[in-house]
Amino acid sequence: MDTPILGPDEVTLVGAVTREEATLFRDIGRKAGPLPEGVHELRFRFGEDSQGDLAVWIVLVADDDLKPSKAKVESIKQFTRKLQDEIMMSESDRWPYSEVVTI
Repeated sequence: MDTPILGPDEVTLVGAVTREEATLFRDIGRKAGPLPEGVHELRFRFGEDSQGDLAVWIVLVADDDLKPSKAKVESIKQFTRKLQDEIMMSESDRWPYSEVVTI
């Protein structure tokens, strides 16, 4: 499934999700603030983890950078942690995982 590249204020949702969850995760994504340098898109992918529990994957679509600076790596880590914290404090039953994919 091809997912369109959206602007920095948009959030892409992939997978089966209720309308309420879609609203919740879009709000979490928008409240997270600007994307880190080199990140072009935020996606949430929904499904079950390897244990069969409900899960959400925070997917950051970023430039392919073989040698990112420490500051860039830390910025991405902080952004991801912020999203994970918001998800865990929300009413969602999904466990947050994160990944970075490159373009």
